[in-house]
Amino acid sequence: RRAAAGAALLAVVALGGLLAWRTCHREAGGSGPVEVRFEVLTGDAGIETFPSLSPDGEFFVYAKESGGDMDVFWQRTGGGNP
Repeated sequence: RRAAAGAALLAVVALGGLLAWRTCHREAGGSGPVEVRFEVLTGDAGIETFPSLSPDGEFFVYAKESGGDMDVFWQRTGGGNP
């Protein structure tokens, strides 16, 4: 249940970022509909919070409780470790 809540939070943040980007980069004539695809980026158990995407979209970071402490994790959006 906690993992589902974390995934839902990540999806909401990603959708908000996409909508903000589209609003800022919309051209006068519009280019028509854009296909949007969501993907699960982490497989960790527990809740992941405070996600942030790098400017080039290649990496993302998030915070997660690990061993009783909050730690920051850094991952490639395409998978694998940096």
